[in-house]
Amino acid sequence: MKNWLLQKLFIGFLGIIIVFTIAIGFAFFFATKSIVQTSYMEKSTLSAEFLVDQIDVNKVQQLASNPVENEIYTELQQQLTDLLELNPLTYMYIIVPPLPGETEATTLVDGGDFSTGEVYKIGETIEGIEYNVVLEGLEKNGSFSQYQETEDFGNLIASYVPLKDEHGNIFAIFGVDDEFNLLGTIQERALNDTLPLFLMTIIVLSAIIVTVAAFSLYRMFKPIISLREATLAMNEGQLIDATRVIQQIDMTKTSAVINFARDFRSTLQSFTRLVGNVSKFLKTLVSTSQEINIVSHNVKQSSVSLKESIIEINDGIREQQSIVETANSNFKHMETQIEHIHGHVHTVIDSLSATTSLIEQNAENASFVSTKVEQMAQTAAQTADEVTLLATKYNSIEEMVGVIQQIAEQTNLLSLNASIEAARAGESGKGFAVVADEVKKLSTMTQHSAEHIRAEIEQFKKVTEHVLAQITVSTSDVQAGATLVKNIQAELQTVLQSSKLVMTNVESVSESSNTIRSTAQLVNDSIQQTYTITNKILHGSETISKTAHVQDDAVLDLTTSVQDLTTVVDNLDDLLKRYQID
Repeated sequence: MKNWLLQKLFIGFLGIIIVFTIAIGFAFFFATKSIVQTSYMEKSTLSAEFLVDQIDVNKVQQLASNPVENEIYTELQQQLTDLLELNPLTYMYIIVPPLPGETEATTLVDGGDFSTGEVYKIGETIEGIEYNVVLEGLEKNGSFSQYQETEDFGNLIASYVPLKDEHGNIFAIFGVDDEFNLLGTIQERALNDTLPLFLMTIIVLSAIIVTVAAFSLYRMFKPIISLREATLAMNEGQLIDATRVIQQIDMTKTSAVINFARDFRSTLQSFTRLVGNVSKFLKTLVSTSQEINIVSHNVKQSSVSLKESIIEINDGIREQQSIVETANSNFKHMETQIEHIHGHVHTVIDSLSATTSLIEQNAENASFVSTKVEQMAQTAAQTADEVTLLATKYNSIEEMVGVIQQIAEQTNLLSLNASIEAARAGESGKGFAVVADEVKKLSTMTQHSAEHIRAEIEQFKKVTEHVLAQITVSTSDVQAGATLVKNIQAELQTVLQSSKLVMTNVESVSESSNTIRSTAQLVNDSIQQTYTITNKILHGSETISKTAHVQDDAVLDLTTSVQDLTTVVDNLDDLLKRYQID
């Protein structure tokens, strides 16, 4: 088991090392390519920045403003061609924005021989150079380089630097292409020089990792190996050996395997106890089977005695049924009489209920009338007080009328004096005499009005005194009526209490009749049940008699079953002997 596990682990880790080595090789290959590309791009960018300083930017700007093949174009083309011959570069050119509707850059001037056909004419589109992409890179970083794969020239590194006017605006772009066909050679040499060292390092580290991992896995799988050995021992019946193997496992740690080992140990202990208990149970079962044999013999003897007792029970039951039938007839007659009594009691209860309701309604009406009468008495008394107050006010008005009459007399006297003085004045006093005459008329009118008011007040005073006398009489009558209504209400309450007491007594009689009727019904039901039970007992005794015969056959079957049980116990005892628990 251990060797097999170690072989599996070794093969697994060997596969991991191989995959890991291949992955590192690919990563190293692509990393080398990226490093070399970056280095070439930086070299090409430096070359472009160096060469652009040797170009006459003013002439380039003039040509860009008037892109035709003239003397400036020829001079710049020759200058680029000379620089291309002096420097190890593949191609050198100056580009301007694309034509309308195009995205690729337009040639302004490039270096090379026109006779070879490998150069572009002014205004031609250069394939593969996206002007806006290059321009965006220049505006962002100040220079721009990219890797290109072409069918005619192979792999190239294209680097670009901007050409700016006096305002700092880019009007053209200077670009150089550098051949990049040595990448494979550089990668191969780098792999040959460094890959063996990497492989050796990986192998050594892998060996260390495999050793540590194998030791750790062995320690991790050791409980599983012990569990397998314990399971095999348990399958062979060696419960003691299985327990000993389980006890060798270190249970102090916590893991899924250790938890399973704890559960397995608990299961093994439970199974061991189960085997012991089953063994004890078998011994008890053997003793029980022997006792069952004895009991079956006793049952056979008791069945004979049971048959004789059943005959005597049947005779007694038939006699009891005759007595029950007589009692049932008597109770049915009594139940009919109780029903009549109960009906009469209900009639009385209904009449008393109606009477009580009427008395309660009359008592409520009397209470309402009493309340209203008391309110009327209070209103009459209040009215009398107000009429008395009104009479007092009449006296005050009469005094005021006297004052008005005195004022009228004084006014009349003043008007007389004024007339006398007006007569003395002659012509000059005529106007004053007219006023005095009008004042006299007003005084006379005031005296007449005061006398009329005094007469009306006398009439009102008499009417008020008459009303006050009538209110006094009415108040006395109302108070007497209120007292009478209260007496009637008290008498109605007394009658109501008596009626309720009678109602309670009648209801008690009704409840008693119900109780008697229920009791009679229960007794009758009990008699019926007794009659039914006696029938069932009679039928049961006959069944028991038949069962007694069946019991004899059952005793024989029981004896056979005990013999079969003994055989099963012997087989189970042989099975338990496989497991050693002592």
